[in-house]
Amino acid sequence: MGSSKFSLVLFFIIFVALVGGIFFYASRKTQKNATTNTLSQTASPTPAPALPQGTSDSQLNQDSTQIDNSMNSLNSDTTTIDQGLNDQQTNLQ
Repeated sequence: MGSSKFSLVLFFIIFVALVGGIFFYASRKTQKNATTNTLSQTASPTPAPALPQGTSDSQLNQDSTQIDNSMNSLNSDTTTIDQGLNDQQTNLQ
């Protein structure tokens, strides 16, 4: 009697897993088709962004200076990080 109950429970678990897998696969396939249809219907070219207005020599020099300052700050941060990574543990005895 115990073996038949075990077989019945095992069959039920396999059946539920199989039905759940079929529903999961069907829903994923439907989502994929819906996404493909939506993308193909709404695809349109985007306009190119407008060119920046401040293109004079002085504006370019200011931008270059800002970039240099940012790069120097980044180099300083990188050096600090490297020093922290290379820090050696001291003997605490």
